[in-house]
Amino acid sequence: MSAGPAEGGLPAFDPARLDLADPYPVYRRYREAGPVHAVRPAVVPCGTRGPTTRYVFGYAEVARVLARREFGRTAPGAGSAAPLPPGYAVLRAVVENWLVFLDPPRHTALRSLVAPALAAGPVAALRPAIRRTAGRLVDRLMTRESVDLVGEFAAPFPLLVISGVLGVPEERQGWFRERALALQRAGGARVDRTLAGMVEADRAAAELTAYFRRELDARRGPGRDRGDLLSALVRAADEETSLSPEEQTATCVHLLTAGHETTTGLLGKAVLALLGRPELRGELRADPGMLPGAVDEFLRHDPPVQMVTRWALRDTELAGHAIPAGDRMVLVLGAANRDPAYFPDPDRLDVRRDTVRHCAFGLGIHYCAGAGLARAEAEAGLAELLARLPALQPGVRPEVSVRYAPDWVFHGPERLTVTMPQAGQATLRPMTRDAPRAHWQRIYQENPGMYGEEPSAPARYAADVFAAAGARDVLELGAGHGRDALYFARRGFAVRAADFSTVALGQLAARAEAAGPAGRVTTAVVDVREPLPFATGSADAVFAHMLMCMDLSTRHIEELAGEVRRVLRPGGTFVYTVRHTGDAHYGTGVARGDDIHEHGGFAVHFFPRELVERLAEGWELREVHAFEEGELPRRLWRVTMSVPAASAG
Repeated sequence: MSAGPAEGGLPAFDPARLDLADPYPVYRRYREAGPVHAVRPAVVPCGTRGPTTRYVFGYAEVARVLARREFGRTAPGAGSAAPLPPGYAVLRAVVENWLVFLDPPRHTALRSLVAPALAAGPVAALRPAIRRTAGRLVDRLMTRESVDLVGEFAAPFPLLVISGVLGVPEERQGWFRERALALQRAGGARVDRTLAGMVEADRAAAELTAYFRRELDARRGPGRDRGDLLSALVRAADEETSLSPEEQTATCVHLLTAGHETTTGLLGKAVLALLGRPELRGELRADPGMLPGAVDEFLRHDPPVQMVTRWALRDTELAGHAIPAGDRMVLVLGAANRDPAYFPDPDRLDVRRDTVRHCAFGLGIHYCAGAGLARAEAEAGLAELLARLPALQPGVRPEVSVRYAPDWVFHGPERLTVTMPQAGQATLRPMTRDAPRAHWQRIYQENPGMYGEEPSAPARYAADVFAAAGARDVLELGAGHGRDALYFARRGFAVRAADFSTVALGQLAARAEAAGPAGRVTTAVVDVREPLPFATGSADAVFAHMLMCMDLSTRHIEELAGEVRRVLRPGGTFVYTVRHTGDAHYGTGVARGDDIHEHGGFAVHFFPRELVERLAEGWELREVHAFEEGELPRRLWRVTMSVPAASAG
């Protein structure tokens, strides 16, 4: 795209530069400069240009594009509105048949089949079951000191509900969630869409298609109607020959994915808003009758879908701009919902305002067919959380950690960790910042040389890898009393041994002096929760055996990985080991949140595979090797990754 200035002297609008948690100040600047901002594509080598993209920020202009037939979902001359790169045939076959990407007349026909099951009457009948589902999920959280309210409530809750509407078993919820996330990560609005993600999404589409094809076949024929939405689609296929098997299975996949991701974002954002507003929590708890209005205000104030795309089907005009046929229109719903011409004091969350005109669910023929179900889920979910979840009770100020998904369509937290009192406790008693250091000082004082003289198996492996790469020096983080650091020195490396226990480093220095390689080993007192006190590009190799899985938050781990990359020279290698979520201790003991569990005063951060892969972004991930250690046994991953040789810092 062109980097030239937009209207009002502003730079060309670029969603990739927005703050995922709060894009609204930037939206306001562009909306105040003008309701429509064009971003013109660069000229390609053959001398042609692609279509101009026009970002629409004003409410009136967004409403017009959504409601008028001169704009549609599919570009003129294009076969599909699906935002997918070439290839991925199975994924494309599924997504191209999604209701959201269709224009009339196919859209009209398919929507008429789906809408009755999601109309006001059926949704009202579902409300008691929806509330019971929310209650069961909250039951599991009541005695937990720390929970991820996205992973453990906001994501599974609407998935369980839509699974019931479709007529598929509840025990499949985890399987569905994994595949739905794979499809979501392949979306055109993802900032982090990758080739590997596209391949995974194609595989997920194939698996979901095969599953729903079997479920639909099981409902065909006399006496097989189960009274669910899948049965309704089978009946429609029998009565309407235009509904192909591909359209049936694609519709099921679409209802599964779109039927829960929007509500997940809505619930996650609503809870986040309530956590920072204790007075509002009290009002809604005291008067649950305010919840319907509150849900619509949450939708207006911070909608779970921030941007949608339309195409100009013929030459037209919008807010004084000539719009040629073929221009791409990106409607910024989050900006339109804060247009002061329609919503006074729009940046204020006011659950008593009239929000009937908000466009969080769209407008016109593509108004969300499941809007009523999403509202019912949000009302029931918030009612249960407000009434029962300890973190939302009066006087409680929980610790909150949030991470947003890099997505402007399904927008919202992908992780919302809330640390709260255990049942029967008035306040939390978290480990202090100095508790881990004090623990290890005492352990090394009472048990000098506790790990013995022999190096660990990961250190032997790392030494071979480092030597093969031509490394001359090694930085070891979490060196302890030095069994691995001294081994690296014996292998001929210059070693910097870092730890935050002065007792351990004293033992290491004494052993180095006695053993002989003292000149090849230096020590440094380092707290890895702080920036590493080493120069950029000063190490050939870094080693950390079970340090990354200590009592460190995900934020500290991510920052540490960034510091290791900074310290390594281009082409440098990092080998680390961590206990993972397949370990027998995971999920037991005292939950400290963020996958940290404490046993006997010793806390471990158990790594999910997703965290390993996220830490490897921008690196060359060479190996993730599973192994066991100790008597439990502890289950670990040994991770090897390198800084690309062309990288600097």
